[in-house]
Amino acid sequence: MRPTGVGQRVERILHTHADAGVGTARPAVVVDLFRRGVGAGHAEDGFSGMVGLMAKAEA
Repeated sequence: MRPTGVGQRVERILHTHADAGVGTARPAVVVDLFRRGVGAGHAEDGFSGMVGLMAKAEA
């Protein structure tokens, strides 16, 4: 599954950074978060739907 909406835009930023030779560590974390969100059924939720996933990652 691929991210939709905001997730696609963040993924595009990741690829743009990589193409420009700019660090990709931070955008890669956000892309991973969106991929996990899509897998958990939150494809249409945007950033607000990912808050629960971030809280689980910290636990």
